[in-house]
Amino acid sequence: MNGFTFHHAADGWIEGNIPHYIDLRMAQMSCRSLAIGHSHRMATWAHDKTPPPDYLYLKATAAHSAAVQLYARSGQLATADILKERKKIDHDNCRLGCHATESPRHLFIECQHYDKWRKEAEREVVEKTKLKAETIGIDKQTKCTLVTTAKSLFIDDPMIWPLHSSFYYLGQIPTISKMVQNASSLTEIQQRRTIANISADWHIASIRLAGRIFGDFQRRMAALNQCPTHT
Repeated sequence: MNGFTFHHAADGWIEGNIPHYIDLRMAQMSCRSLAIGHSHRMATWAHDKTPPPDYLYLKATAAHSAAVQLYARSGQLATADILKERKKIDHDNCRLGCHATESPRHLFIECQHYDKWRKEAEREVVEKTKLKAETIGIDKQTKCTLVTTAKSLFIDDPMIWPLHSSFYYLGQIPTISKMVQNASSLTEIQQRRTIANISADWHIASIRLAGRIFGDFQRRMAALNQCPTHT
């Protein structure tokens, strides 16, 4: 090659559009940087790679769940630990009465105030998973694995979650392809359909629960701080 052709150690000679290639490499570098630290908010590599449903993010008229995802993934939720770090409040104790630090993880996974809602969401997603498995005709062992995983979506279960902690409130779910790839009763097309359908159910249930919890939390904080309401 001539002395003016760009070269990268990983990709070799770059013969395409250089500005586009540089943008791509910078995006990859930013992604890797964000995946380290930041409470694993951007550690998407560890979870299911199936694209989420478009409707909730692009077409829904009420985009509350999508907004909660934006703030959660960027570390901008107004929980006490973040507010204290920014010197907005003096302590980071849970303002709902728990004897724990009020962090996004505490609010969405540990806070006893929302145990009932997590249980309700668990029952719903388990029933949907069972129905999908029976409709498609998945073998008993694979069905059991999927149902067991569905039961642990909203709790920290090191046997289910690759990072030993639930990240449902960030729209992340365990990798479904690993659960169905050895299902002898399914063809390749049926496996893909199963992954897409169950992934959509789990993702929707996860971000809706997160949206419901944080919406209620915001209302309670507004009442606690005597903020005026809009009519």
